[in-house]
Amino acid sequence: MKKEVDNYAIQCYRSCPKYFYWRILRGLVKPGGVKRAADFGAGIHKALEIYYSKGMKEESMAEGIVAFATDFEKVESLEEDDKRTVQRGLNILTRYYERYKGEPFNVVATEVGGAFELDSWIYRTRIDMVVEWSAPKGIYIFDHKTTSDMFRVIGKPSNQMSGYIYNASEMYADVLGLMVNVIGVYKTDKSRDKANGKMVEREIFARIPTQRTPPELAEWKVEVLHVLHQMEESMEKGRFPKNSPDYCTAYHGKCHYIDLSLSVPDTAERLIEAAYQFDPWEPYTKEGGESDD
Repeated sequence: MKKEVDNYAIQCYRSCPKYFYWRILRGLVKPGGVKRAADFGAGIHKALEIYYSKGMKEESMAEGIVAFATDFEKVESLEEDDKRTVQRGLNILTRYYERYKGEPFNVVATEVGGAFELDSWIYRTRIDMVVEWSAPKGIYIFDHKTTSDMFRVIGKPSNQMSGYIYNASEMYADVLGLMVNVIGVYKTDKSRDKANGKMVEREIFARIPTQRTPPELAEWKVEVLHVLHQMEESMEKGRFPKNSPDYCTAYHGKCHYIDLSLSVPDTAERLIEAAYQFDPWEPYTKEGGESDD
């Protein structure tokens, strides 16, 4: 039976094999800001999926807003976070719909699942949206990405986007490329203009087009296979080295698994019972949201 993988699992292993062990293989999450960011991002994704899948009409816009508010209201009450609130999400969605009225494309499909074989693995993808662009005519795939640091989001190099384009090229003809649909999540609606020092409305939207040539996709495949072989070796030998100290404080402050990684096995299991939840990783069904926070 072939093993399954997606970009998130590969990203975890590349960042820190020990992180990969705790999150992917053990399925552990620690309640807190990272999960809330993912929940907020997933809520925005759902609202956009409803809007685009139902004809980009005022009715689907309203339905998406209601869906976001209903779902995220349950999360908002669990912890304090003045950046990710129901009101902030409603503001983002309202501005988004106003900004992107009259899209230059027809929606082909939303939430498109895909899979292809890489040696003994099945690589799974979930493309947010497939559209047919008006001019030049052809297929573009969309990846909606919420982030609190828009300057960190790029289209190339990006292993995630390369995987999407690789899979989309197998499913559709005339794939022109991918559009990273960036949505900024910030505490305030204004920022200081660097030129004149005045406070102006913050720009929270950007669309980054990106393409891949056949040689670039071939190189991506070779690199992914290299990582998959390393993952196989780690799982066979039960060895998952810590990428310390680099990844211990890379994002969101201290790594949520650092205490587990520093503990002997018995202590680690007691910590898991006291402070972690079991939320199994499922390739491209549950991950997502704010991956670039």
